[in-house]
Amino acid sequence: MMENATFTPQTTRQVLETACECAGVDPSGAELVRMGENAMFRLASAPIIARVGRSITAGRKEARIATWLASHQFPAAQLAPTDREFVTVGDLVVTFWEFIEESDEPVSSGELGEVLRRLHDLDAEDPAVRA
Repeated sequence: MMENATFTPQTTRQVLETACECAGVDPSGAELVRMGENAMFRLASAPIIARVGRSITAGRKEARIATWLASHQFPAAQLAPTDREFVTVGDLVVTFWEFIEESDEPVSSGELGEVLRRLHDLDAEDPAVRA
């Protein structure tokens, strides 16, 4: 479907609608919040950000690493509970992420340091990360 199409707000919205149908989520009212290397849509029907990406390989890897981080209770963006972790449409991939509300509270350098220490303590040789 998307092999030779241009990566535009219109074409990515079409991809979003197809992917949402496959993942069991409602795309109606989705708002394009960012258009760049990826297209990011905030769904109106659920607290989900849908990311339309140009690289199927990268999308699969991001989903795998997010699952791995969640299995270690690491505070990172998490995949949304949908019927599928990712959906490919033509040569594009859509991943679904839990929406994270912005906060006005700044993160302290100590809090950031603690998160980085926890990340570095994880076993990066785990096959889930290396695959």
